[in-house]
Amino acid sequence: MNKNFTIPAFAEPITGLPDTPTCEAAELKRRFQAPADEVRAAHNALAEAHETLTHKVGSMITETFEGVIDKTMLAPELADELDAKATQSALSAEETARKNADNSLSSRVSSLESSVPQKARIVYGNYTGDGTDNRLISVGFRPRLVIISRVGSISYYGMMTDMATMMDGANTKITTHPVHLESNGFRVSRSEYDSLSYVENLNESGISFGYVAIGV
Repeated sequence: MNKNFTIPAFAEPITGLPDTPTCEAAELKRRFQAPADEVRAAHNALAEAHETLTHKVGSMITETFEGVIDKTMLAPELADELDAKATQSALSAEETARKNADNSLSSRVSSLESSVPQKARIVYGNYTGDGTDNRLISVGFRPRLVIISRVGSISYYGMMTDMATMMDGANTKITTHPVHLESNGFRVSRSEYDSLSYVENLNESGISFGYVAIGV
């Protein structure tokens, strides 16, 4: 392996020919070609030695550093490239994990929204009658149940007078019942039922009425 591949001098230098060569043409060509052949032979031998040395060095590195190579043993450029790839891989993994977590949370929220019963909305208030018919009292939603009563008026039977209740789905008309449910509240009017000489009027002018509206 310590062979010297240098060429101190050519074995048959062209300068060794006389100024006026007397040899045959073939011999003259051979003498001119001889230095080039020596250079080619030395170059080929050097290439073979280099290949052998590379193989041996590679084997030595594998045997010596296998499993113990760390970032400090790498070139700065290679170390930076590896760091960048590791960081990108970590970010990609985190992004995937976050997306999976978001999808899972969204699914759980949807499931809870569909399984948890809706809470009832209850609105109570009062209004003063103005004497008009089909008056709209707005509560912001369609009630399922409305209870209305005149405030502070009690008959000798101990019952509240001018009191009415309407439940959604009863399908009664405003002309036959003093309360009619709407998409955003209820309407009050005067009932036509007066067979007992008692007519409910839930919008009598100047009278105060209280109500409770229940919906979902």
